[in-house]
Amino acid sequence: MRLIISAVGSFNHEAAKWLSDVLAPLHHHSTVVRDTFSFVNEIQRNDLRGCVVASFDVKSLFTNIPSKFNTNLIIKSLFQDGCTQIQGISQTQMKKLLKWICQSTTFQFNGKYCKQIDGVAMGSRIAPLLADVIISYVRDQALTKINVKNKPIVLWRYLDDIFVAVKDMNALDIFFNTLNSVPNNITFTKELECGDSLAFLDVLIEKSQTGIQTTTYRKPTHSGLYTHWTSFIPHHQKEILCLDYLTELIKSPAHIMSYTMNSCKLKAC
Repeated sequence: MRLIISAVGSFNHEAAKWLSDVLAPLHHHSTVVRDTFSFVNEIQRNDLRGCVVASFDVKSLFTNIPSKFNTNLIIKSLFQDGCTQIQGISQTQMKKLLKWICQSTTFQFNGKYCKQIDGVAMGSRIAPLLADVIISYVRDQALTKINVKNKPIVLWRYLDDIFVAVKDMNALDIFFNTLNSVPNNITFTKELECGDSLAFLDVLIEKSQTGIQTTTYRKPTHSGLYTHWTSFIPHHQKEILCLDYLTELIKSPAHIMSYTMNSCKLKAC
C-alpha cells in the first residue's frame, strides 16, 4: 500500500518540519542537481558523444524506505568526528525523535485506524530527505564496489531519478546490477536511450554530431490543458502556475525557450 496523505496539522508535523531543516545539510552532494535548469547547465558542459546514456528510477521509493536502517544512516552521518550533540540533542534523543516521526504515521483505511511502521508516507515534510539519504547510501556503496574503468563518466541525481553516462553497455549493466545488489529494500528500474535521445525529468536529451541538444519533454499523455484562470481553486495556485512557466522561459537556454514559447500558452480570462 502506498500512502499519499497530507501530514499538515498532524501531531508530529511541526517536529518533522523542524528536523528536516536541521538535517538539510545531508542533501548536499556534488552529484545532486537542484532542478531542471541546473541539470541542463551540467549536461551542456560535457561531451557525451560516444557514451551510452540511461536513467534509473526507484520502484515505489517512499513505500520501500527502510526506516530503521535509514535512521542509523542519519545518526552515523550526524554524530561523527567526536560530535555528541546536534542543537542540544544527543544521539539517543535524535534516534528516538526520528523513530517517533518516521514510524508513527497513522491513517484510516476501510474504517480501520492503521499505523505505518516502515517506509514513509508521501506528504510528510521529512520524506524527501529520508529518500535522499538512502539513495545517496546506495549510490556510494555501488561506486565503491565497481572497477574504475566501469564507473559512470557522469552521474547526476534528482531525488530517486539518476542520469548516467558510461563508456558502453557492459559498464552500464555492471553499474545497474551493482546498485540493485546493495542490501536494502530499494530496487532500481532502467530506461535506455532510444535513437540517441533520452528523457530525464522534463528534459529531452539528444546526442548529435555537434554535441548535446536539450528541449522540453512532455509525456505522451500531456494534453496541453491547464487550470483555467476562472476555475474554483485558490488564486495563489494559479499565480504559481504562471510564474513557473515564466521562470522556465527566462532561465532556459534559447533552444528550450523556442520550444516552450510555442507550446505553453498562458491565457487570463
